[in-house]
Amino acid sequence: MLISHARSSARWSRIHLAGDVPRESQRDNELVSEDRRTLVRAGLARALAFARSAEPSHARLSELTARELQVLRLLARGLNNAELAAELTVSTATVKTHVASILTKLQLRDRVQAVVLAYQTGIAGPPPSSPALDGP
Repeated sequence: MLISHARSSARWSRIHLAGDVPRESQRDNELVSEDRRTLVRAGLARALAFARSAEPSHARLSELTARELQVLRLLARGLNNAELAAELTVSTATVKTHVASILTKLQLRDRVQAVVLAYQTGIAGPPPSSPALDGP
């Protein structure tokens, strides 16, 4: 990727000097777009694979404290650490401790897996419907 970027940078330098866009630049842009699509597909595949194999974590949900369940629900809403801290009226360090504890107890790699598990188990449900999105 670095080599590709270096080549692309060199081409763009020539473009600015020459004033036109070479075909190689268009191809570079297509390659970058394809790389991004590949990364997104890989991320989705990883999330789906986790979702299919998450059963063992379900049994461990009983190990979570009431506060950790609350944090998990808020995580599923997409809140970051600062937003979690404001919502719970605690410090971000406390939030980080709760998140780390949730991940450890449920044997999860990251917040994404925690969110998937929250929705899978019904801890978090779909967001409340918005009249603007529901239509007339």
